[in-house]
Amino acid sequence: MQPGEGDFRAFSAFCPHRGCMVKSIGDSAIRCPCHGSSFDLADGSVLGGPATTGLIPKPLQIRQGRIEIPADE
Repeated sequence: MQPGEGDFRAFSAFCPHRGCMVKSIGDSAIRCPCHGSSFDLADGSVLGGPATTGLIPKPLQIRQGRIEIPADE
């Protein structure tokens, strides 16, 4: 995600409510299609339930102009 120019963030693609994959971004929110939870684009926190916890942040690195997100171990 890029909440602002030059500011990049990465989060788990899975909603903490039931593990559905989040699929859309709009109006500064990341949305889960399964039950309607929404998360803040800037920090992954919950904007609307039923999820009660935010998306898990993922580390990222910018190398030679490319964004890299390490694979989960």
